[in-house]
Amino acid sequence: MSGANVADLLKSTADVNVQPKVIRGYISTNRAAPTGFPVPDSEDNLLWVISPAYSLDRPIGPCWWNADHGASLPAQGTEVVVIFDDQEIPTVIFWVGAHS
Repeated sequence: MSGANVADLLKSTADVNVQPKVIRGYISTNRAAPTGFPVPDSEDNLLWVISPAYSLDRPIGPCWWNADHGASLPAQGTEVVVIFDDQEIPTVIFWVGAHS
């Protein structure tokens, strides 16, 4: 392998590992609050989040979430933290009261 080929390999333009975006917001008061935890392979009980930094009118979602942080259900108006994965799918990872 020539030196030029090695240099080209070292300059590889492979995908860079980008950290997901994190936002703060609250559970939309214009959508129904969840009645239970999300149903696998269904859109039942998914959340809609309002982020003032994004929009006061247009919710982000539907957002997945789970019971990893406690047994409480997030209510309308509850403050939350949302992350986006590499496919831009939003997931609520924490909500106020989750550890109560």
